[in-house]
Amino acid sequence: MCDFQREPLLNKLVYFLRSNPKGVSDKTCEQDIVAGELSKETLDNYGTLLSELYLPVFREQGNWGKSDNEHTHQFLQVSLLASFNHSMYSVPLR
Repeated sequence: MCDFQREPLLNKLVYFLRSNPKGVSDKTCEQDIVAGELSKETLDNYGTLLSELYLPVFREQGNWGKSDNEHTHQFLQVSLLASFNHSMYSVPLR
C-alpha cells in the first residue's frame, strides 16, 4: 500500500482490473485484464468535480425516495468524498 499523504503521487497511477469474474488465464490474459493509467491531474480534477459539482447538486436534492434522513446525511457528509479520499490515499502498489 502507498500512503499518498506521506508519499504524494508525482506523475501517474497505473491500474489493472480483472474483467473476467472467473479469473485470469494465461491463454486469455489480454481479454481478462484491463490496464490503464491516470495522471495526478485527472485524479485531482475528479476530486474537484465531486466536491464542487456533484456534492452541491446532491445536497440540493429534495426527495431521496425511500432513503431516510440518517442515510442521506451519511451519504452526503461521509460516504461520497470520504470514499474517494480513502481510495486516493490507499492505492495498493503491489
